[in-house]
Amino acid sequence: MQLVLVLAANKKCNGSSELCSRAFNEVSHISTHASFAMVDSSNSSLPGTQYKNIKQQLEDGVRGLHLDIYKGSTAGSVNLCFPDCSVINGGTLAATLEIVKAWLDGNPNEVVTIFLDGAETTADPAAVEQAFVSSGIDTYMLPSKAETGKWPTLEKMIADGTRLVVFAE
Repeated sequence: MQLVLVLAANKKCNGSSELCSRAFNEVSHISTHASFAMVDSSNSSLPGTQYKNIKQQLEDGVRGLHLDIYKGSTAGSVNLCFPDCSVINGGTLAATLEIVKAWLDGNPNEVVTIFLDGAETTADPAAVEQAFVSSGIDTYMLPSKAETGKWPTLEKMIADGTRLVVFAE
């Protein structure tokens, strides 16, 4: 019994035991804009917004990723671009989601939010859905809260394995 109490006392949600009992909408987190848009090696890329790749951002505590999505150059693909694909093309949405999924696999007490910027105007919704399915990250997605009208706690999200929240902007 004592071991169980010690384990429960050491449980952390997004890095803090204090966050476990809070509803998702009551937790602040660090997010990055155009999370995939790396500054080039010359350090002079004006449109680049990030000095670290997505995996390193997650390792450093970022829990919100803004991904600007555009229709890909091949049928059924979705690319990450900023401010458009002629300036920074960050590769496919599916490849980035695979990185996030691998990170979630290795960090079972963390909840991540993805904001899909431009989702309603620039990418085919079926292709976006396919990127989530093919990457395998769809298994972590929190179902719509419309059924209950309230957000679950981080602890419940972690226990249920629904540790990914996705917003389309």
